[in-house]
Amino acid sequence: MCLAEASGILGKSTAFASTVGRSMTQRFETTPSATRELHQLLEQLTEFQGVMEQSAAADRQDRTVNAALREHLQDCHTQLLRVIGDLEQKLQQRESVESALRESEQRFQSLYDNNPSMYFTLSPEGMVLSVNKYGAEQLGYRPSELIDRSVLAVFKPEDHEVVLEQLNVCTTNPGKLFEWEIQKIRKDGAVLWVKERAQAIEDRTGRILVLVVCEDVTARRLTQDIIRESEERWRALFEHAGVGITQLSLTGRFLRVNPRLCETLGYSSKTMMQLTFQELTHPDDLPVNLRYLEELKAGTLPSFSMDKRYRRSDDTWIWVNLTGSLVRAASGAPDYFIAVIEDISERKRAEEALRASELLLQRFVSEAPVGLVIVDDQRRVLTANKTFCELTGYKEHELLGQTYDLYTHPDDLAGNHKLTDEFYRGLREEYTIEKRYLRKKGDMIWVSVKAAGIDLPNHPGPLILAVVQDITDHKRATEERERLSQDLHDNILQSLYAVGMQLEASRLAAGKSERKSKVHASQAIDQLNHLVSDVRHFIALLKRGTSPRMDLRGALHQLVSAFSAAGQHPPELDIKEGVLDLITPDQAEQLLNIAREALSNSVRHAKAARRSVRLVRLGPTRVRMQVCDDGIGFIPRLKRKQGHGLVNMAARAKKIGARLRLTSQPARGTCVTVDLSTVESA
Repeated sequence: MCLAEASGILGKSTAFASTVGRSMTQRFETTPSATRELHQLLEQLTEFQGVMEQSAAADRQDRTVNAALREHLQDCHTQLLRVIGDLEQKLQQRESVESALRESEQRFQSLYDNNPSMYFTLSPEGMVLSVNKYGAEQLGYRPSELIDRSVLAVFKPEDHEVVLEQLNVCTTNPGKLFEWEIQKIRKDGAVLWVKERAQAIEDRTGRILVLVVCEDVTARRLTQDIIRESEERWRALFEHAGVGITQLSLTGRFLRVNPRLCETLGYSSKTMMQLTFQELTHPDDLPVNLRYLEELKAGTLPSFSMDKRYRRSDDTWIWVNLTGSLVRAASGAPDYFIAVIEDISERKRAEEALRASELLLQRFVSEAPVGLVIVDDQRRVLTANKTFCELTGYKEHELLGQTYDLYTHPDDLAGNHKLTDEFYRGLREEYTIEKRYLRKKGDMIWVSVKAAGIDLPNHPGPLILAVVQDITDHKRATEERERLSQDLHDNILQSLYAVGMQLEASRLAAGKSERKSKVHASQAIDQLNHLVSDVRHFIALLKRGTSPRMDLRGALHQLVSAFSAAGQHPPELDIKEGVLDLITPDQAEQLLNIAREALSNSVRHAKAARRSVRLVRLGPTRVRMQVCDDGIGFIPRLKRKQGHGLVNMAARAKKIGARLRLTSQPARGTCVTVDLSTVESA
């Protein structure tokens, strides 16, 4: 080969190498298959090298040119191998990076969707461009339900203007972080409090986006509301309490004092803050006070209460009741003391005055034959003599400090309170009342109480001195008289009324049937004779102090006979077998009187053709008596006024523990029913 040809070949090889280099670079940059094409190029170069070697063998005259060409080709070959190796390494790195990037994107997407915070990407106008899964679920939506919708859909209508204003502030201040708390509305209408952090950014195209991160703070807000309300209540209690309240350091210095404590001790709050309680406590009371505080700190005492003396700003001593407790820090270590201080100087003076006058009062009342007791304006017993203690059954120490509610019958309390209140209001100077005492053992007595005002030395205001007498026997005699009066009304007057009915029937029959007239007159005479006998028997029993007894069956037969009149059927009497065995004499007496009153009312008012009296058993221990008629009846709920007879029947039923019912219907008659539980069931 000639030199020119060799030079041409060399030039071509150089141009080829340059072309290969550009092609290699371009292919690497543009396609992932560059490695494969470079290998093909390497094969072509190898073939070219073989051609060159053949050319060199054919033309051995110009060894210098061939040597240079071979060296150049060898360099190209080496360079190609190095470039191919680099490209393969870079491609492997690129695949590794792309794989890591895909994994990172997956992790980011999972973190974005499931992070326990709400992420929103918004347009400046408030359109939702993206939202994470957690955020949508917290609001009750799927992400697709929120994307491309206005974010105002999850806010209250009244907050829309505020939300738009906040978006505007963010978009006009890119890169600046803003925070606020606001309420969001769930799809189901529930309300969430959220803390929002928002920042405006520019994307690659220069478009403004607003990134919003929301944290649910509903629980914290509720807790804050509760704490705030609690603090407000505590502040109100502290500032307006009727007793002194203070917060003390562990060394005894006043850290906080309320107005009432300052008023009680006469110091300003500023002055109090410069003092310790030790400086104001009476020396005799300080050791006990300090011991209690040490026990609080040691945890052996939850709280304590004691009476002690405090020095006021005018150097006088006042008595207070102190209640103290310890507040511990979150770690459990003692933090500070809380003390509640109540001025009890008046109570102490009253106690001292009471002790001073106690001996004098005891001498005056100890031997009195009537009960003597002194009570204050709170109805509390200040002193009681021996007779009064015997009346109530309590010892004196059990009565002192107690109100008379302790031994007064509950039914008599309201009237007693009224009289006592009127006395202390100045509406009366004295009063007298009859009431019942419930003695300590449970028995009851009647007493007469005469109350008047009394003054004691060193005791402010008037007190009540009550003179108490036992009138139980007198009340029993009065009740007996009332019972006799009631019996006279029910027995004598009703019997006389029955006699009158027979005489009236006799008069009406006189012109029509002489025989019937004589029968009624004879019945009237028999009833009068029986009535005279009853009156004599009644008088004899009264002289012996016993109550009359009767045969209920016979008495009921006589009763229905007495209420038979001309033109009317005699009342029907139905007494079931064994029922009378369940009825006591006292119950029999009251049942007879109720039956008499019911029949009398029926005869006078009902215009009935038929009447009946029935006694039946409702069970082993229950009895029912019914007095019924078929008269004109009435509507019970329209009956405006109860007669004396109905009141008597109700009173007699109550006396034997029975239940009385009155039933009636217009044109269908009236029925009086008495249900009685007998002695066996008691």
